[in-house]
Amino acid sequence: MNRDDMLRDAIAKNTDPIFMTNPGDIMEYYKDTYPGYKTNKKGETVRDKQGNPIALWRTKIASGLVGIAKNKKGENMSLSNIARRYQSNREQGTASPKSKSEYAALGKKLPPIGQKLRNGEITLTVKGKQDTGKRGGSRDREITVTLKGSAAFDFISNPNFPDFWDAFMPGGADLFEDGEYAIEVTSVE
Repeated sequence: MNRDDMLRDAIAKNTDPIFMTNPGDIMEYYKDTYPGYKTNKKGETVRDKQGNPIALWRTKIASGLVGIAKNKKGENMSLSNIARRYQSNREQGTASPKSKSEYAALGKKLPPIGQKLRNGEITLTVKGKQDTGKRGGSRDREITVTLKGSAAFDFISNPNFPDFWDAFMPGGADLFEDGEYAIEVTSVE
């Protein structure tokens, strides 16, 4: 694993994910992720009873709601019943409170849209090897940084080592990235 992946993983472990909950945002995600039309095994476009092509996103979002969407009796709805919500002749208006909770549950199955700080701060520790200079060899080095408030939010939104080093000490990026005190990162916690 490269050091940037280690940094992102450590941030994910020390923050809480933010998921989409808004039905409109979730529908837009599916429209963007699954453009085009549903096709059969022959590669032909599948059409509804009116002869309209079936948008692929409608099929995918209905599949995503299987096991989440419930009927009036509280039983799981079938794929075909859920798919009726997304028929091309139906207006995609506002969602009912029940549907909103279903979309919120579906949003948790999708990739997070961001990270939320715990207690308004994040603490990360970088471990690595640092050259000892003219004497030769290297030593183990551990640097811990706690970022708070907007600095923490900015960092988790765009994590990178130069900003981490600068948070440790002014000008740290010049020293620890590739300068005299460069650190070969072995882990981030």
